[in-house]
Amino acid sequence: MTEPGIWAQRLDSLGNRLWGDNARRISPIDGSDFRACVDGQGGFYFTMREIANYSILRGQHLNADGYCQWADSGLALVVTTYPLMNPSPAPDGQGGFYLVWVDYRPPYSSNPGVFRQRFNALGQPLWSPATGIFLVQFSYNNNNPFQVLPDGQNGILMHLIPSGVGPNPLFRIGSTGTVLWQNFWASYNGSALLVAGEPGIFYLGYKYFSNPNTQYLLARKVSVAGSSLWPDTPGLPGTLMMHRPDRYVQHWNICPRDGQLYGVAVIEYGQFQNQQGWLAVQALDEQGAMRWTSEGITASILNGYSQHIDYPQGFPDASGGLSTVSQYQYYHEPNDTKDLYAKHVNVGGALGGPFPLGVTLTPQSSPVIMPPQGGSFSYNLAVADTDTVGGLIDLWITATLPSNIELEIIHREDLTMPAGGTLARSNLMQTVPAAAPPGIYTYSLYAGDYPSKTAWGEDSFSFEKQGAGGWGLGAGEGWRLSGDL
Repeated sequence: MTEPGIWAQRLDSLGNRLWGDNARRISPIDGSDFRACVDGQGGFYFTMREIANYSILRGQHLNADGYCQWADSGLALVVTTYPLMNPSPAPDGQGGFYLVWVDYRPPYSSNPGVFRQRFNALGQPLWSPATGIFLVQFSYNNNNPFQVLPDGQNGILMHLIPSGVGPNPLFRIGSTGTVLWQNFWASYNGSALLVAGEPGIFYLGYKYFSNPNTQYLLARKVSVAGSSLWPDTPGLPGTLMMHRPDRYVQHWNICPRDGQLYGVAVIEYGQFQNQQGWLAVQALDEQGAMRWTSEGITASILNGYSQHIDYPQGFPDASGGLSTVSQYQYYHEPNDTKDLYAKHVNVGGALGGPFPLGVTLTPQSSPVIMPPQGGSFSYNLAVADTDTVGGLIDLWITATLPSNIELEIIHREDLTMPAGGTLARSNLMQTVPAAAPPGIYTYSLYAGDYPSKTAWGEDSFSFEKQGAGGWGLGAGEGWRLSGDL
């Protein structure tokens, strides 16, 4: 990659580079407002605004092998004498693509217009005039003023995000450029999202507030025909997904699966970042009803001014649960350290997956020494939730013999750990058989996920078995545990 320009690379699921170590150059011309969409044949269309001339929107078509299908410098798709911004492509389902952009040509010099055009696989415009068809005039103040998605029927849906708190319009454009329907009250707020669900279904997610101290995360389920499929919650312009009184919705995301819509949000005390708050999740069923409480399920707790959560993402699973991935930033540390953390919420709302656990395993008398004929010892255990989130955990106990062979004594799955609570067991009694070989043993307690043998916390102590000889007949039998684990 020695030549200047814009480059692209394709990776497989293992992260291997498929277009050579040096990637493929898309264009030698510098640009901004990069966007891309698939072409339906393993390649993609790429669009941008030229840096040297803001009146030119340029594009390129790469095939599945990463080779440019147009001239090395691409094609000038739209050319005017006025600023053009935010070119956003979407596949047309027939080998070409749609393009939507912001245009300052007169009479839209103050408040720009939104224009649209459709191109074939050769980059030729299919609608007249070639410079695009006007859709609507609006003002905006963010870097992503609209979202463009294929409608599954060779047209597109356009979700516009104007300035302020909304409302935000939603349009459906047909293959000939005609507006098939429009809804000027589809969503609210500058961070609203439009995502595709099952065929013919789309979901909207957006923050809404009548005053800054009362904020809601709302949603809508919309058919490709423009019908709203979920009822509005009384008093709100949409279906309620999440609300915590006197709290602020700072960052959020939505993700559909199997007719349901999942949401993940960072909710904080104040309207400014670095306030104490929570990472919360919610799910709406096929009818738009909340599966969990209106406050959602707390997946993690912010530590006030010392940390902040950004970019929350959600990944629903086949069982109806949800995994979240977020960036945690730690202030007052070198370089403001950033880490990625993940959490899983089970279908019933209980937390699953790793969270910090304090584990203690303590014999009632020490040292623990078993005579040659065997015997028993008693102990206590405790598992504490040190992160005040709670959830389901598994416990399992093992004994590691002097030969490093590990015997499982017992396991219990799906124990409920209260948020900030402790699971404690006392007066458990372990029997050691006479056939157990002599030597030093390690007796261990693990807390975490038993099926994968992933421990989120553990503790152990050693004991001695006296006597002569080696592994006797039945040495792995008779390890009885008395008491309720």
